[in-house]
Amino acid sequence: MARAAVWFETVCGGGWPVSLLVNVYPSPSRVRAVYRFLLHHPNQCEYFDIIESNLTPQALKEEAKPSQMLSQVLVELVQLGLLEKQDTLYRLHPKLSDATRDPSRGEEQLPWTLLNLIFQTDREKDLLKNFAWFLMQSVTNPPGTWSEMEEALKREGLLTQLNINNTMVTQFQDWGVFLKLFITLPSKGRSVKCFPYPNKIIEQILPEIFHDKRTLTMEVAVERIAGLIPIIEHGEIWKEVRELGQLPMNTKLSPATSAVWLDFKERGIIDFSHESDAKMFFLSEGKEEIRVSVVTLLKEET
Repeated sequence: MARAAVWFETVCGGGWPVSLLVNVYPSPSRVRAVYRFLLHHPNQCEYFDIIESNLTPQALKEEAKPSQMLSQVLVELVQLGLLEKQDTLYRLHPKLSDATRDPSRGEEQLPWTLLNLIFQTDREKDLLKNFAWFLMQSVTNPPGTWSEMEEALKREGLLTQLNINNTMVTQFQDWGVFLKLFITLPSKGRSVKCFPYPNKIIEQILPEIFHDKRTLTMEVAVERIAGLIPIIEHGEIWKEVRELGQLPMNTKLSPATSAVWLDFKERGIIDFSHESDAKMFFLSEGKEEIRVSVVTLLKEET
């Protein structure tokens, strides 16, 4: 066994319970690189030394120590369930969906695949709580720097509850963007700024939300989304964050989720209507509120 593989087995073989919020090594770009390499590789598996040889930059290859970055990425992906490990052989996990293992579709599916795996592990609870909190913020002027986040968290009594600090903000934002929960846009006074924007990830699951009926009460639609994305309104993690901050749980949707539904309506994907006996939900549009009790799927985007 080569020196790199021995070092990896000795130091990393047992894994460690470190969140993506804390560990800077398994960044989205590195995770994507490993996944892409195995996705298009024969039998979708390879040994550690070969993966390292192909993915480690030349500058790191010339160092005396093997690449710790790659080692920690692999450990993280095994712990998440994206990869399966046998000695020093790594393969895409056999329990992954056909779409995730399909070389023609896998990369497009990767954000949703990873998000689902993250939902299933308690190690990423802090990351998910912070995602849920940020998705509750303004869509026009959310906190963009650590000082702004710190002020907002203090105001809501969540600073110590969500276990985040200034060293984690970049990792938090990078993962939020990669998982299609946030977007970055140019902003005055800084190069880019993160905004809550779960449009694409919710659009992706619309067929599942409306799998049995094309018309649902808004209450059913919200609950079904929450069941698949627990960091959105009425989801398990969303509720936990609201409870921690002693924030009300009502039928007024956040600016980000409201913007998703209004975007779908503007694009002709869904339409709203009203039934007197259905629970009313309130969508925020600037300073106005739109009342909605029923939603109909008009078309599915491809």
